Amino acid sequence: MVSLLKKVIILGGYGNLGSAITKLFFLNTDCTIYITGRNFKKAQNLIQKLSGQISNERLIPLELDCLDRKGLIDAFQGKDLIINATLPETFFSIKEAVIESGISILDLVNSPLKNKSLESFDQQIKEMGIEYRRSGSYFPGLPTLMLRYLVNDFSELEIANFYSLVRLNWKETDFSEESLESYLDLFLQTKQKIYKNRNWVSPEDREVQYQFPYYEKEISCMNLYFPELKNISDEYPQIGELGFYFNGFRKLFEHILIKPAGFILKNNYSVIKSLFANILFMVHKFISHSFYGTYLHLDLRGKVDGKAQRRSISLYHNNSYFLPAASSFSIALEMLNDEINQPGLSYIGKNSNPEDFFENLSKLGITVIIL
Repeated sequence: MVSLLKKVIILGGYGNLGSAITKLFFLNTDCTIYITGRNFKKAQNLIQKLSGQISNERLIPLELDCLDRKGLIDAFQGKDLIINATLPETFFSIKEAVIESGISILDLVNSPLKNKSLESFDQQIKEMGIEYRRSGSYFPGLPTLMLRYLVNDFSELEIANFYSLVRLNWKETDFSEESLESYLDLFLQTKQKIYKNRNWVSPEDREVQYQFPYYEKEISCMNLYFPELKNISDEYPQIGELGFYFNGFRKLFEHILIKPAGFILKNNYSVIKSLFANILFMVHKFISHSFYGTYLHLDLRGKVDGKAQRRSISLYHNNSYFLPAASSFSIALEMLNDEINQPGLSYIGKNSNPEDFFENLSKLGITVIIL
C-alpha cells in the first residue's frame, strides 16, 4: 500500500479504462478517488463493486458533464491530480478548466486535434506551474519507455519496430455508443507512416506479417502512426527505421469496412459513423478467440561495436484495459510523489525512469519479458 493521502479526480472514472485505474488506486494506495461521469448510478455501482459497500470514504461519486467548464473548475478545486479518461470531444472544456484551476493533469486521451491544439498553450501551462502529461498513442507512454529502456545497449540502432496485438472480450466489455465511435476514430483517423532515413514517409507495406511471442502463428498487422512516435524520432533521430504495427480487428472489418469508413469519417457523416461503430461491435461480439488480452512488443536491431545485436521487450496482460491502466497508474504515482516535477507540456513517459517503471508494472501483474 502506497501512502500518499492525496486526492485524485478521474474523469470517466467508471469507464473501461477509468474503472481499471480507479481499482488500482483503491487497492494500492490510500488516496481518495473522485469517480466522475454523467451517470451518477454507474459511479455508485463501481464503488459497490470495488468496496462491497454502497458508500466508501475513499471512493467519492461525482455527477459531472466534462463539457461543462464551470462544473469542471468547481470539481478540480482541492484536488492533487486530474486523470482524464474521457472522450476527445471533452478536450477543450477540460483544457480550459485545467489552466484556470492550476492543477496538474495526466491526459490519457489520444486525439490528433487535441495534440495540435495543446502546443499553443505550452508556455502558459509552464508559467502556471502545471504539469500536463499527455498521451500520444493507444498505449500512453509505453512505446517511449520501452525504447528508452534498451536504446543505450546499441552503438548503432538500425530498426525499432513496435507490434501490438489486442484481443478485447467484446461480449463482456461495456461500450457506450460514444466510446465505440471514439475507438473507431482512433484508428480510422490515424495516418500510416514509418520513420526511415530521417523522414516520416508512407510505408511500402501497409501491413506486415509478425509472429508474436507465445502466439501460435504469424498474423497480419497494419501500420499506424501516433504522435508519440514523432517524439521518439525527434529524441533519437539516428534510428534507421521506426514504425508501429497493430492487429485488433477481424480481417472482415479491416479489409472490407476500414477504407469506406475512413472516407465517411473524413466527411463527418456522424449518423453513418454511428452505423459503422455498431457494425464494429457486432462483427466482434460474436467471435471468440484462443486468448484475450494485449501484447505490446518492441523489436530492436542494430550493432554494438560493429557486431549485429538484437534485443526485445514484450508486455502482456490478459485484460486488454489493464496494460494501459497499469501504465497510467504508475505515471500518476510518479506525478503525485513529485519524483519528476517538470511544469509544461510533455508526452507521457518522456521524463520517467524506465527501470523503475517496468519494475512497477511487473509488481502490478504485467508480464514483462526482456531479451
